[in-house]
Amino acid sequence: MAQTLSELVLDMAAEKPVITLTAPELIALLFSFSDAWQPLAGSVLGGPKDPLTQEVFAAQVGQLLRRASMGLALHMQPRHFIYAAYFDVPVQAVQQFFLHTAQYEFILARPDLLRLTLIGYLS
Repeated sequence: MAQTLSELVLDMAAEKPVITLTAPELIALLFSFSDAWQPLAGSVLGGPKDPLTQEVFAAQVGQLLRRASMGLALHMQPRHFIYAAYFDVPVQAVQQFFLHTAQYEFILARPDLLRLTLIGYLS
């Protein structure tokens, strides 16, 4: 089970039919890349390396995840790649991730469970 974005990219490149994620930080990262991410008022006051900003960002993602509808389909938005800086994720892993996103459907089953399914696998 992938714990980091780099591990997830390897699973996606191997075209695993179903990928289940439970690592909170990885789920939060993917959530921040999606169309479901909506910054809350007063967020991102400083640069991504500001410790307080990182803390506020993580708290906001957690709050949004808890409020999200279960079974929510997440659609990855490449313009949201900038949020990777809040998670200290390598740029190359982010680039590789977005190369594979069109192959998968992302469903948030619970705030602590994200399931990726290869498109066409269940049809």
